[in-house]
Amino acid sequence: MVSVIMPCYNSQKYISSSIESVLAQSVTEWELLIINDASTDNTKDIINDFSKRDPRIKVFHLEKNSSAAVARNIGIDNAQYKHIAFLDSDDLWLPEKLDKQLSLMEKRNMPFSFTSYYVINHEGKVLELRKAPEIVNYDKLLNHGNEIGCLTVMYNRERFQNYRFNEEIRIHEDYKMWLDMFENVDTAYAIEEPLALYRVHAGSKNLNKFRSLKWNWLLWRNYQKQSVISSLIISLRWIKNKVVQRLTVKKLNTSRNNSLTFPSVDQKSVY
Repeated sequence: MVSVIMPCYNSQKYISSSIESVLAQSVTEWELLIINDASTDNTKDIINDFSKRDPRIKVFHLEKNSSAAVARNIGIDNAQYKHIAFLDSDDLWLPEKLDKQLSLMEKRNMPFSFTSYYVINHEGKVLELRKAPEIVNYDKLLNHGNEIGCLTVMYNRERFQNYRFNEEIRIHEDYKMWLDMFENVDTAYAIEEPLALYRVHAGSKNLNKFRSLKWNWLLWRNYQKQSVISSLIISLRWIKNKVVQRLTVKKLNTSRNNSLTFPSVDQKSVY
């Protein structure tokens, strides 16, 4: 049913938990393609061990470090199932994630879907809830910035057979991919229920908002061919949205234990 693509680089600290969140899915017909982007830590041994214990897990080892875009494209090129989903090696899914998305897409005959998600810290504590907009189209995605979490996306590979991540882009390569896709999709619908957990830590590449704005500007100008004035307007709107997001973000009750746990799969696979 679903080909799950997981790029990884020096991910020994979190990748076991990420893999186990796939193993814990209520849907069992999936394959997990892990692309090791020339890691120098113990990542290679960890993913090799998982692949030996579950034939649904397939690993690819790159000889030189490339990028998440390159790794994801290798995953797409080797995918066997109709649907594609993405999960980075430090993020997590809730157990019903694949099941609920597949049900929605089949019911509505949708080629693309995404969900809300939690933001967690390096310890797994929930920091905030990021609600997905109910619907997204090309204009909204272009003019309001990327509101689609890559870890929540699922799309029909047959509908988007020739689409790949732009390997020239080091940050926001997923945003560019969605913009390309949405030029041929009228509307995409979200599952507003949070079904994934996005981890922020010192190594998170989107942590710096000024850097993020710079890369967005380059994307709008160089790839989407927006004028300077148009890019400036979009940038100001993006800044406003980020400020509003900060002010209105739904903080979870920190007085309770807000770390999430997952169903046990194979305790021997915990590193």
